[in-house]
Amino acid sequence: MRMFWVGVWGMCACLFIAGAALADPIDLWEQFPDTQGDNDFFALALPWNNTGEGSYRWMDDLGYKQFGTLNETDMNIPFIKQSESEWIFMHPAAAESSGNGTGLIYESAIYTYKVPVAGVYDISGTFEKAGANDTYVFVKHNREFIWNNTFLAATPTGTQASFNLLGQTLAQGDEIYYGVGCGLSQKDFGDLTYLKGQINLVPEPVSSALFLLGGGVILGVGRIRRKKAG
Repeated sequence: MRMFWVGVWGMCACLFIAGAALADPIDLWEQFPDTQGDNDFFALALPWNNTGEGSYRWMDDLGYKQFGTLNETDMNIPFIKQSESEWIFMHPAAAESSGNGTGLIYESAIYTYKVPVAGVYDISGTFEKAGANDTYVFVKHNREFIWNNTFLAATPTGTQASFNLLGQTLAQGDEIYYGVGCGLSQKDFGDLTYLKGQINLVPEPVSSALFLLGGGVILGVGRIRRKKAG
């Protein structure tokens, strides 16, 4: 009987640990990729103009945790890179800086997470204005906006805009886009923007149900033993 109790408590402990593991958040900065696709993250550029969007393209790998455009000479814009602090640095491009042959003249910087497991996710984070110009920041589920904000040129540097998108139902292979684009001035100098945040897979109710089931088994066995003893 002692071994039985050890097994039951071990099962409950495993269920509890499994449920806790599902709730561990994915940190955008800590999981920043060494190369495209590491930890299910990608660095993309989105060409666009006044008539609509072009096709997303992968940025070039510029070295340790930094992505940009090899054939650009002005800071390899657009670029996305991991800073030494908790922030990800993002910068869009404009003014004839699309040297990839698309013919479009603007490119947003898009930090992308590809969902590995279907489920309900909480998506939270903060953009911070780091340059002197205006920028447009957003979060998309695939190509649909789920949050956006504009930093005007007059907005003080250091101003933050936070998002807390709870209960997002995502399928395997869906993509979450964190984007920074040029603002209404359509200029790309002074458009540096910081990003930090987390993605959390919400534990399924079945984990709690199984934990309660384990507790029920323990109580049931205890009652049986008491009846036998009586």
